[in-house]
Amino acid sequence: MTTGSASDPWGDPLLQSLGLPDETEAPAARSQAEILDEVSRLPEELAQLSDLEPGDVQTDYQFQGGLIGVQLANGHVTGVQLSQYWLDESSLQEVQRTLAKALDEALQQHNADAMAAITKLDAAGGGFFRKLTDLQGESYRAFRNDLNRISDDLQARLEQNR
Repeated sequence: MTTGSASDPWGDPLLQSLGLPDETEAPAARSQAEILDEVSRLPEELAQLSDLEPGDVQTDYQFQGGLIGVQLANGHVTGVQLSQYWLDESSLQEVQRTLAKALDEALQQHNADAMAAITKLDAAGGGFFRKLTDLQGESYRAFRNDLNRISDDLQARLEQNR
């Protein structure tokens, strides 16, 4: 029944989605009580983290060598510059299509810049989000270990009664 073992080399999908090692790669899981004790201290750490601010996230994106310039700040488009020569030489459909692509790419870059700021902030806050993810994985492993133990015990009892 255990996943991530020699019988199931693909591992556990939930742990993989969290970027955590499966039980075969991780140290022995702590008990649920130990994990819950650590979880009970998280609100204090979160309160300390909320005092930190990432600052303004600003992105200046240039599309196709400056054909279109897009400025973003804190999730909002704050400016767009278009090459007058390009506007004069392009059809309306081409302008619409190219502008949409430029805005999409600029927003993707801005999201990456914002994620970098959050990651930097999390590092300054002691890795709170990584700790939270690790605790989620540990809790899941402990639950799964308990479930496997109960299942194995029930299986052994059933075999004894045969």
